[in-house]
Amino acid sequence: MKKRFLCIDDDPISRFIFSRVFKQENIVLLEAANGEMGLKIIDILTEEFVFVFLDLNMPIMDGYEFIKKVNENKAYQHVRIFIFSALEPGMFFQNCLEKDLDISKIIGFVEKPITVLTKDKIFSVVETVT
Repeated sequence: MKKRFLCIDDDPISRFIFSRVFKQENIVLLEAANGEMGLKIIDILTEEFVFVFLDLNMPIMDGYEFIKKVNENKAYQHVRIFIFSALEPGMFFQNCLEKDLDISKIIGFVEKPITVLTKDKIFSVVETVT
């Protein structure tokens, strides 16, 4: 059975690059343009998504609000989040502290754009969690 991941990013180019990278690894990658759409996909497919690749700056529902919603709902307890953003990791964690966000579901952070090294880092984290 193929693994299924969800990429939540408002940039269609980033989603396209992610889909091409993961297609090579026999992984099905579904896509959402914002956090609200991402939650709807997770609601429909429930347990099928363990890993969510999440951008932070998006319209409608940004990554921070998505993290908050995932933390508030026990139905999402299986979800693990890999941040994929142009924001520096230190700034992300500082923002989480200021917003009083629980970051226990965050399993990794990579800065955009995706590269071969990014791909290797993602797979090393995914393999340790699965």
